[in-house]
Amino acid sequence: MLTLDLTNPTSGQVTDQVTVGATLGDTDSLPLQGRTISFSIGATTGSGTTDASGYATATLTLQGPAATTTVQGSFAGAGAYGPASASVSFVVEKENTTLALVDAIGTKNTRAIARATLAEADGAGLGGRTIQFLVQEKVKNKLVWTPLGTAVTGADGVASFTIASKYVSTSKGLIRATFAGDTSFLASTDDALAYR
Repeated sequence: MLTLDLTNPTSGQVTDQVTVGATLGDTDSLPLQGRTISFSIGATTGSGTTDASGYATATLTLQGPAATTTVQGSFAGAGAYGPASASVSFVVEKENTTLALVDAIGTKNTRAIARATLAEADGAGLGGRTIQFLVQEKVKNKLVWTPLGTAVTGADGVASFTIASKYVSTSKGLIRATFAGDTSFLASTDDALAYR
């Protein structure tokens, strides 16, 4: 018989590490030591070996996409002991992100380049994500955000975009970078200035 630990977490965000445990016993509820228990949460797998009390743990790093799935523990069986498994519901949630946009400063000889850095909550850069760049301008006496274009983040989470010269002057103007979010990560945005 395999019993999942009642204190196991029931949710976590993508890229978080969670520790899950289970107890393995025979039909008389006597603990089985030295047995391998396999654990999974969605596509994430790991294993642990039971101790003298039949208890095993594994630490798993949650993978996207965000979804309602299960924590599953299983024992394949060995010798006189047959296989056993147990599962409970688990929610993999989207991870928070931060987007940091620095001022785009042009000079007489250089273009103003906007640089935005996208990172997950623990600070690691997020590569391969699309960042949209916008500029604030006045249209018919109303301030609006005009899309300029997009760029994809590199492995370090940085995306760069050259601001058109018509939006860069000695008067500081607002620019914005936006990450719309995806199936694993939440949206984020940041503002900065463009000028020369």
